[in-house]
Amino acid sequence: MAIAILGFYIIRQGPLIFPDQPVLNAFAILGMIVFFGDLLPKLFALVLPELVFRLTIRPYLFLSPLLEKIASPLATLAEKIAGSILPSGMKPIGNFTDVEIETLIDIRRDEGTLTPSESHIIQEVIRLGNKTTKDCLTPRTDTFMLEADTPPTEAAEQIRALKAWQWWIPVYEEDPDTIVGTLDVRKWLHKPNVSIRSALQEPLFIPETMNALEAFRRHLNSPGDLAIVLDEYGGVEGVLGYSHFVEELLEDGAPAPQSNEEIVQPKSGNMTVPGDTRLDELSKAIGIELEHKGLDTIGGLVFTTLGYLPKPGAIARINGIRAVAKKIEGARITEVELRFGTDRLAALDQNGGPDAS
Repeated sequence: MAIAILGFYIIRQGPLIFPDQPVLNAFAILGMIVFFGDLLPKLFALVLPELVFRLTIRPYLFLSPLLEKIASPLATLAEKIAGSILPSGMKPIGNFTDVEIETLIDIRRDEGTLTPSESHIIQEVIRLGNKTTKDCLTPRTDTFMLEADTPPTEAAEQIRALKAWQWWIPVYEEDPDTIVGTLDVRKWLHKPNVSIRSALQEPLFIPETMNALEAFRRHLNSPGDLAIVLDEYGGVEGVLGYSHFVEELLEDGAPAPQSNEEIVQPKSGNMTVPGDTRLDELSKAIGIELEHKGLDTIGGLVFTTLGYLPKPGAIARINGIRAVAKKIEGARITEVELRFGTDRLAALDQNGGPDAS
């Protein structure tokens, strides 16, 4: 900015490179600004990145909180100005139903505007609206949380030790079902000596039965939001953030080629699946009804059937199938082996196996 101001001053008051040629002078000054103000600093930063980082991080840490205090009121003012300019009579167009949207997609596909694969992806996105927040969340057992009174140095060590970096962390008091707030790690790291409790933001709670798309529209409309999903008794079921929704969207709309490898056609009477495999998908794949009210995964079904946390090798009999708890991590069954009887295997082979369904 300083170089730009200096450039304008030179154009108006300073010595001219091309006398009586204001356009050429402007281009010459522009070239100098680009070279000295943009290209040269970037080259210097590429050659000596650590030195540049050390020189720039201190003023950034000092200015960032100040600029944020200025930016927030300005953003609010801009929204008010925009709202006053727009006509008060403007109303949003009514939403189309899922059937109407799918009909429009079919018409565009028949006209050649959309390819069959594109129309399929869009329809999968629409079907995401039938899912609840429970279908998209990260379970509490897989969620990293901090205790509110954790010392700042210890909390920083725990955060840096995570395998995957988290920008938002739930904070609890006494037990994980008592969430008192969420910690914005980026802001907190500006002042890492501040206690966690004083840096908390008010938690956002949503029910596990809430529609996933509705939750995204109402609560998760920016990457910074993190919602705490509660069950019917007020206990913490898990967390749901912007990234969780996007992952669910991409998984359904554009599944990876290897995503079908989780459910493999049984060979020699055995079939191994992850413990978090959904019961509805597994039932469809093997042609055996496994769905159970209140349960979502095969690991949870094995645990409920046995009635206790098993050790590796424990067997649960479910609808003529022997389900073996292969791997246990903490209080979760992470891998299950399904052993089919001879009659069931013959029926699977006759029907083309799980892949046919």
